[in-house]
Amino acid sequence: MRRYSHDHRFRSFAGPDSVSLLVFVNAMLRPRRLLVLLPTVLVALMIIVILVKGRRYTVEGGFISVQDSPLSNLPGLAAQFGG
Repeated sequence: MRRYSHDHRFRSFAGPDSVSLLVFVNAMLRPRRLLVLLPTVLVALMIIVILVKGRRYTVEGGFISVQDSPLSNLPGLAAQFGG
């Protein structure tokens, strides 16, 4: 009876020297404390920065004069042509 190691079931089809997906996932999950601690610290820092910085509102406005006189358009027309 032949015995197979546990990794043979999960070996990729790239060849005998390739790393299986299970081995890769296992290597990534080894530092579990870092995987939990790093995102938690980053989220806490983002919340602190948002709360300390506060909100900033910017408003811009402008006025356009409206006149019915035909001569009222002449200054605008002259400004367009550099006069």
